Amino acid sequence: MVRSTLRTIIGMIILSSLLVLSACSVAEPQPLIFDEAVWSSDETSLYQVTDMNGDYAGTVEWSFSSPNDKLWRLERITDTQGDVEQLQVEMARAGYRPVQSSLLRESDAGREQVEADYDRGEVNLTLTTVQDVTTYERVNVPSDSRDARALFMLVRALPLQKGYATRINTFLPIVSHLTRTEISVKGIDEISTPAGVFDAWKVELDDGNHTSKAWIAVESPHQLVKYEDAANGGVFELLEFTPVQ
Repeated sequence: MVRSTLRTIIGMIILSSLLVLSACSVAEPQPLIFDEAVWSSDETSLYQVTDMNGDYAGTVEWSFSSPNDKLWRLERITDTQGDVEQLQVEMARAGYRPVQSSLLRESDAGREQVEADYDRGEVNLTLTTVQDVTTYERVNVPSDSRDARALFMLVRALPLQKGYATRINTFLPIVSHLTRTEISVKGIDEISTPAGVFDAWKVELDDGNHTSKAWIAVESPHQLVKYEDAANGGVFELLEFTPVQ
């Protein structure tokens, strides 16, 4: 009886120790602090896109430019399965908070556009449908929100390292949706893409409903080399990268 009780106590101690170790292995989120921009004006990244079945779906091109000494302009051109989207996000150089964005989508159904102007915790939206009907909406968001569509490019400017984690608020103007995403580094993977082989930080982006994955090159300028979108099953793989010479 004594031995049985002793085994039970020892077992409980071991279990408690394992639980503590498990808890310690979870990275504590750090305050959100960005490094200086790792991209340059006129940088361009081209990706091939495959769908959830692994079939080729099209291309996405991202580029950075600098309209003035206070702003970065991030542009995305998506050409997938006959639909073309042109996205432009202007954001402050300090902290990368969005100032304005515009999304133009053209498909067989027609043309639609969403414009957003950010002003100290408020977003003024202008939405034009394929029927050419325009509506206006004002949404309150946390003042530290970033544009959701720019998120996995902004991850490049985080101080990524083993065990790193942080949280970030993002806003998606298309559906007026606010999300708090937890970002965590899971280690280094060797990633093979059409553009070459890279040692890359494996970064998970958990928005509470889906956990997407991004691979960011360890070497500067820390380009995004692969991205897996958990929401729709799409995969982006780097085809070409053109930094400023």
